[in-house]
Amino acid sequence: MHRRLWLEFGATSMFDFMTRAHFHYAPVVAQRKIDAARLLQVLPEIKELVASDELNLTQLGMVGAGLRQKTVPIELQRELIQSIRGQTVKNTQVILNEKLELEVKSQTKARVQRDGSVRVEMTFTKDEWAIIEHAKELVSHSVPSGELKEVISYCARFTVAKKTGRALTSLKEVKVRQGLGVSRSTRRLVFERDKSCRHVHANGERCNSRYQLQVDHIISRWKGGEHKLDNLQLLCGIHNRLKYQREIASTQQRAAG
Repeated sequence: MHRRLWLEFGATSMFDFMTRAHFHYAPVVAQRKIDAARLLQVLPEIKELVASDELNLTQLGMVGAGLRQKTVPIELQRELIQSIRGQTVKNTQVILNEKLELEVKSQTKARVQRDGSVRVEMTFTKDEWAIIEHAKELVSHSVPSGELKEVISYCARFTVAKKTGRALTSLKEVKVRQGLGVSRSTRRLVFERDKSCRHVHANGERCNSRYQLQVDHIISRWKGGEHKLDNLQLLCGIHNRLKYQREIASTQQRAAG
């Protein structure tokens, strides 16, 4: 990096070399790689941690980005590296923010791009993020990817439809999906009571997933089960399908016997 080899390619900097002149990386990816490379120059022992999968380049890029905001001694940098060994990306963010006491950014930035799309950067409080995570669980049927952009877009369309009385065909939740005739009030009671998937694994542990929750008839409708509250439970999509498949297989075995 210090030899400025990017000049041979007509670039004005390493960042310019990686984003425009040669590799055409996205700016955020290029900066992350540059930050990681600079950190490796200062602390070459990090290479062994990367080779052993105790650290990854994403973590190094995050450390480098933090050190661009706040200068710290080499020994503290080593302590930072040791504290994030084997940690997830999320935990790494928490550790770096605490140890480096990085500034909490709250300003919302929106930038219109050349195709008319809008690039947004924003900060959510801890409570706001918890609400968004809960919203992701509630709309997981309609937004199975869980992508933040799709969840926000879905919720916005739902609100517009609700306030204007104009249903949007893209809102699957607006369609009547009442769990084989279960009333809305009963569904609400089931969700309030169960809150998560009631499936019990073979080891006795409950699933407790809150993703793609569905109201299930404990005694299935085709076996005479009713819409009563004590015959209803919440199951995640995976375990609802598993229950159905087991019931079908059991029925086929009895018929064959």
